This record gives sequence, C-alpha cells and structure tokens, in this order.
Amino acid sequence: MAFSAEEHGDWRPHTGCKCPFSRKKLTELWLIEVPVAHPVVRGASAVLAIPFAPVVLASKLLFSPTTPTLNVVAHLAIECIYRCSQCGDVDYYTFEFSGAGKESRCGRYENISRLKSSSREMTLEDLYNIFLRTWPHATASDYNSLTKNCQHFATDMWAKI
Repeated sequence: MAFSAEEHGDWRPHTGCKCPFSRKKLTELWLIEVPVAHPVVRGASAVLAIPFAPVVLASKLLFSPTTPTLNVVAHLAIECIYRCSQCGDVDYYTFEFSGAGKESRCGRYENISRLKSSSREMTLEDLYNIFLRTWPHATASDYNSLTKNCQHFATDMWAKI
C-alpha cells in the first residue's frame, strides 16, 4: 500500500499567473492536514494507537507543543488562495517539507482537513519570505520521519505567520 500525500491527498498542480508575488494578495490561508495512507490504513492506525494515546500525547507535549495533530499518517502543509491585483488571477499555492525537501508550488491538495486559518493580510511574497526563513538550510537529506518532518516544518512556519 502506498504512503503518499500526493496520491491520497489528491494533489492538483495549477499553472498560476506569471505576475510578481508582490502583486498576489492572500484571500485565505490555512494549516492543512493531508492523508498519506489509504483510508483502511488510517483507520487501523487510529484503532491500534488508542492504547498508546497517553504516551503519544505526553511525548508530543514534551517534544512539540504546537503540533496540532496526533495523526501519524498525515502530512501537514501551509496552503493559501491568492488574487493577483495585476491580472485578476485567483489560484492556490502550497508550502511544505517532505523527503523531497522544501517545496513551494502552485496548486492544492483536494483531500484535506483545515486545522487552522489566519486572517493576517499579506501578499504571496510575504508568505514566501516566511517560507524561506523557516528552516533556511533544510534539504531533502535533512528529512527524518520522527524528528524533522512535514508536521514540524508546517507548525514552525505557521508560528511565524
């Protein structure tokens, strides 16, 4: 069985306009959770995790109090909708960290849960600069599924927003 946010999260790439990021004003901004496993695997992992929930909860509180989920088969990312003031284009943009490294790309996951939202006014350029400042030297080789993963990256970036 595959474990892939792109597959189970139903990734949809978009082309987006070619105007500068400074002309793209965010209209919505979220911290999102994307499934990375088949629903049967997610259900089984939830049932199997019940006896361990107090241990997992305690370790999360000690390790990362900002991690908003106990779902170990979920990918976290930052997603926004922007409207370009130059050409009028409306589109999605996603920021994330995975085994492929840091990524910022035009598009969205269709199968998500929105965990948090922000009403902070900013441009895509502002958000992109926050992305650059979050783990500025991180590469794909830094990824560790337990200690330096998408959930840590997304919550660290969200804290800067």
